[in-house]
Amino acid sequence: MAGAAGQPVEDLSGIDADLLDALPFGAIQLSGDGAIVGYSRGESALSGLAAKDVIGKHFFRDVAPCASVREFAGKFEELRAGGRSGLVKLRFVFKYARGAKLVEIAMVHDGATDVTTLLVKAMLSEPNL
Repeated sequence: MAGAAGQPVEDLSGIDADLLDALPFGAIQLSGDGAIVGYSRGESALSGLAAKDVIGKHFFRDVAPCASVREFAGKFEELRAGGRSGLVKLRFVFKYARGAKLVEIAMVHDGATDVTTLLVKAMLSEPNL
């Protein structure tokens, strides 16, 4: 996945809300403790949740408890544990209010700010549930 204006996803530090909304996929920014600090229009379209309803809430506990598993939350913790910037990619089935959706995620951590951006792209095939 490439970021805004063709930048690599690793170069997301300091992206503002307008650029986040301009991305052609969902984007969620998490503070080091897992609180949602940014939520794009693209993610709102995928999840059915408005940014105003999720900003400030804990992602793993309050918004996406299905992601509180080793395959997702564990990777988030591992990525930020070293205190350095990094990137992890994974596929995951989100259980949105409107049904389950298979997504591809690029989890991009900025070691300087301790903010992790989740870039979420819906996959064309639906999961077998």
